[in-house]
Amino acid sequence: MGASFFMGGDVHLYPAVPAPTGFFEAWYGNPPFNLRPVMESEKNLYRFYESFFKRLNTVPYGVFIRENLVNAGGGVSLGSTSFVSTFEPTTDWGQLKITLAHEMLHTFVGQLDSGGTDGSWYSEGSSVYYARLRAGQVTSSEFLADLNSTAGRYYTDVMIHTPNSEIAPNF
Repeated sequence: MGASFFMGGDVHLYPAVPAPTGFFEAWYGNPPFNLRPVMESEKNLYRFYESFFKRLNTVPYGVFIRENLVNAGGGVSLGSTSFVSTFEPTTDWGQLKITLAHEMLHTFVGQLDSGGTDGSWYSEGSSVYYARLRAGQVTSSEFLADLNSTAGRYYTDVMIHTPNSEIAPNF
């Protein structure tokens, strides 16, 4: 079964004329950062993952970025050939870079875990590792700051003992 993702409005494309296979990026909205480094970083990351996982680019691969004023900063993979991420006027490029690397990794390795949300820790943990360390998306000091921030959020979360099976239904 096929799936489609639609964008409307003033949509921009990189490169202006995408190749029939391989990387392209589409976005709309007004990000609070220069998109040129974002596009170059994502293209380089795509090449890294493509080489590392030995996957040939036989189809188009799309990165969709859109403005979201309600719940920005997340992302979702759309199968193995694309993903979506969001930003808002205060989005930090450094954090978005990590999110983009994380979501792109999901498209290359799929669901590495089994058991739905009960086993999602493996897929999510692997994506965190590759996005932050293996793909070289952050410096050592950026990694340490991110690790401390993540650990702080985790260990102070009032729902820290909630089983994974209860997270999705209550999200």
